[in-house]
Amino acid sequence: MTGQGKLKRNSKATLDIYLQQRKKNMTEAYLQTHPNASRETAQVRGSELLNSPAGIIYTEQQENKAKLTITALMDSEKDDIKLRAAQDILDRNTGKARQLDTPSSTGLTLMLDLSGSTVNVAMIENKNQQ
Repeated sequence: MTGQGKLKRNSKATLDIYLQQRKKNMTEAYLQTHPNASRETAQVRGSELLNSPAGIIYTEQQENKAKLTITALMDSEKDDIKLRAAQDILDRNTGKARQLDTPSSTGLTLMLDLSGSTVNVAMIENKNQQ
């Protein structure tokens, strides 16, 4: 990075990798563009890049560009593209819909300890005969 707030090509590439990851990890993004760096160096330098004024501005610009792209896709002529764009917008604004786990069967297992108990055998035999 230069002192005037402009990002070098490698820094932009690192931030682009970071923004494209599902689970944001700047250390991993930094290591992809700087394969000879140690993990410790990647943690420090990646954090510095991400939190620098130029890094913040760049990531905000890219995120805004992505939002505009998704919004524009809502006007697509293809229904499947419209649907995916709509789902993405809703997921970002209201959170993803959660599917409740429903049991496939219900049952009860009852275990009784009858040791030491007396059972009226005559009553059980009468019920079986009815």
